[in-house]
Amino acid sequence: MDLEIAIPSYFRAETLALKTMPLLSAFDKDIIVIYVEDKIQESEYNDIFNNEYKIIVTYTSGIGDKRNFIKKTTKARWLLQVDDDLKSIINEDRELSPEEIKDLVYKGFEETEKANLRLWSIAPFSNHFYFRDTMTKSLKFCRGYFFGTVMAGEPILTPVDCFEDYWNTLEHFFKDGGVIRFNHCGAKSRITTGRGGLQSHYTKQARLANEAENCKIILDHFGSDAVRIVKKYRGIDIRLNYRYKNI
Repeated sequence: MDLEIAIPSYFRAETLALKTMPLLSAFDKDIIVIYVEDKIQESEYNDIFNNEYKIIVTYTSGIGDKRNFIKKTTKARWLLQVDDDLKSIINEDRELSPEEIKDLVYKGFEETEKANLRLWSIAPFSNHFYFRDTMTKSLKFCRGYFFGTVMAGEPILTPVDCFEDYWNTLEHFFKDGGVIRFNHCGAKSRITTGRGGLQSHYTKQARLANEAENCKIILDHFGSDAVRIVKKYRGIDIRLNYRYKNI
């Protein structure tokens, strides 16, 4: 298989059907794979999608482990991972059509292979004021809601659950010499309450503790020259030090 579109999901079958799947309607259904955690969810998703998509049970807990499972088991040359709650992909203030999203995906992989790199993504924000018509190879955050990996060599796995997309960005940058980011478009994605999603794995306090632990793991591994930890209104966050350029 040249391309697999992998959707890690957790009790969000209806959300996935309403939001992300329409964005992927220009792709053949047989390259779209939904990854769920147990047999109960497999049955629920098959009911919602009438068995039209391949569903794989991972028996994992959390997004980091699920992404590792996907990378270790895929047979595809190109792997696109997409969140299950995307509302739209936007360019400036316009939503991209499914056909334009398909063109973007193939361009992403082609440009990444041309640069002899493995990771690409779109901008991690949806405010068109910050969009720029550029494709960069420097250290820029590749958010986990929509990113592609060229599956060449040993897959880069993550030891963290929270902030796993920061780990993925940093490890690819330092191992490969750069990451591709298209800064002219981003995605709208917002579900913070309700059934399903990563937050369902944690209580609020457990989530904050997990964030703090994972931030320390990332800082210890990559060092303060590459990342810094910042406080926010609720908990902490990570920032990349963008002085690094493509090698």
